Amino acid sequence: MNTIRFEQKGTIGSIVLANPPFNRLDLRFSKALREAVHSASESAIRVLVIRAEGPNFSFGGEVREWPGKDVNWFRTFVAEVNTSYRAIETLRVPTMAVVRGVAFGGGSRRRDSRRGHRGPRRTPP
Repeated sequence: MNTIRFEQKGTIGSIVLANPPFNRLDLRFSKALREAVHSASESAIRVLVIRAEGPNFSFGGEVREWPGKDVNWFRTFVAEVNTSYRAIETLRVPTMAVVRGVAFGGGSRRRDSRRGHRGPRRTPP
């Protein structure tokens, strides 16, 4: 099961975080996100929307996978996730995030950073 997928309706593309209810960043996340971004880059979309299934955008990292991992594993994991985020920035289409519920930790880095917005809670990474 892919935890992230790319969908297209006409010229509108969507990258969907598809691991509800928390949409956590797990070991599959960075690869699945890069694949979705690659699919978006090969499509004829004119705008990209990043959204999530379920009640929350993302609770951030899947910390239950972290016990027993050493610092080098964690550094590599964070670097891979950040590379996935940067792949979104290279797309040549306007991109926006539709955020509802919680956007926490690394999950909040994927959302827009509107100031003064009285919507979903955002916590610093």
